[in-house]
Amino acid sequence: SLKTKPKIVIYTKLLTDSVKAHTSATHPEYSTPNLKLFCASLLWDMNPKITVNEARIVLNLLNEARDTVKNTRQKNFGIYSNAKFFTEIQSVNDFMYCILQKILAVTKVLENCKTLHENYPIRSDTLNCLKLMLINIK
Repeated sequence: SLKTKPKIVIYTKLLTDSVKAHTSATHPEYSTPNLKLFCASLLWDMNPKITVNEARIVLNLLNEARDTVKNTRQKNFGIYSNAKFFTEIQSVNDFMYCILQKILAVTKVLENCKTLHENYPIRSDTLNCLKLMLINIK
């Protein structure tokens, strides 16, 4: 029942379901990676107490975005992106660099949480104020 679930669980499901619906309905190669990146960043950055499971969902979205871009590398087009906090058309290589930085950051956090139960909130000192939307600002 929706009434018994924490709001963040509901938001996480709504966001991931929206990504799936968008991806299966349209397959726009230039915007789907950014949608997945944005949803991952939103789930991570706006979640006051992210759990190990939610961190894994974020990492999965980031990996899916990376894989979508990897599969289209030879097409030589730009990717509509907000990977650097502002919106721009990025080259595939630039987008890949930005997303890999985010993947590495989340992976590092998860490596420090190997012994935690999936529904356990990650401690703030482990998160170290990490905000995915701010990683690639230069």
